[in-house]
This record gives sequence, structure tokens and C-alpha cells, in this order.
Amino acid sequence: MADEKKGTEETGKETGKESSEMVQIMASILKSAPTETRKELGRIIRTDADIWNAVNGVGNIEDALPKGGYEGIVRSGNTLLANVTVTAQQEGVDKASVVTDANGCYEIELEGGSYNLIYSLQDYNTETKGSEPVFPSVRMTKNVELISAV
Repeated sequence: MADEKKGTEETGKETGKESSEMVQIMASILKSAPTETRKELGRIIRTDADIWNAVNGVGNIEDALPKGGYEGIVRSGNTLLANVTVTAQQEGVDKASVVTDANGCYEIELEGGSYNLIYSLQDYNTETKGSEPVFPSVRMTKNVELISAV
């Protein structure tokens, strides 16, 4: 019985330590984010029970946070470009890919992290935007202009 109690206490300590580390990670993310992003993340954490529980050591913060990502318009001069492939790469590995709609608009959903965004369309020079940060729950705008290769 004493061994069971001791195991529970140790587990509780580990959970508290993991929770403390998670709070430090979240604080680090918040400090590195732009002011508006910090405000939005703070609001989400305070109002979402799953995230609040995860930050406080109940559940998994990664499962609780919605994905972030980018949205934007791809154009060439005044022409909106349809069918542009937008690919997000992390350490050279494709993580997600979408195609712009008839109005040149795209939305790409990503896990938190840093990505290279690659915009490509036949007859246009490929454009790469490097080391673009993605924050959980935050959708950033990234408009891009492609230059004709012909």
C-alpha cells in the first residue's frame, strides 16, 4: 500500500514538472509572437477548457491547440493566379500542399513550427519564402507575387 502511494506521489510530481515545462514552453511561444498574436493566444487559452487543462497538466497541449497556418493571394502584377501550388516544407520534407482557387486565394493549415513556403506555377518563377513561423491557433496572411518566366 505504501508503495502504491509512493508511486502516485511520484507520478503527481512528474505531471507537475511536465505541466511546468509546458507552461514555460507556452510562455516562450507567447514572448516570441507579435503583440496581436500574444493577445489572441492568451484569449484562446483562457476561454478553451481543453487548452486550459492541458496547460495546467491535464491532457496534452498539442492535441488541444488548433492548427495555425497561412492564407493569402497569389498574383502576377494585376492578375490573380489560379492553380498555384503552395507547399509547406519543414527541414526539406513536404508537410502540406494546397492549390490556389480561381481568385488566387489559398489557405494552408499547419502545426506550430517553422516552414519554407514554396509557390509554384508552370511558366512562372518559383517563389520560396523561408523560415516562416507558424503559431498554434493563429492564421497569418502571406500574399505573394510570382514573376512570369516567359
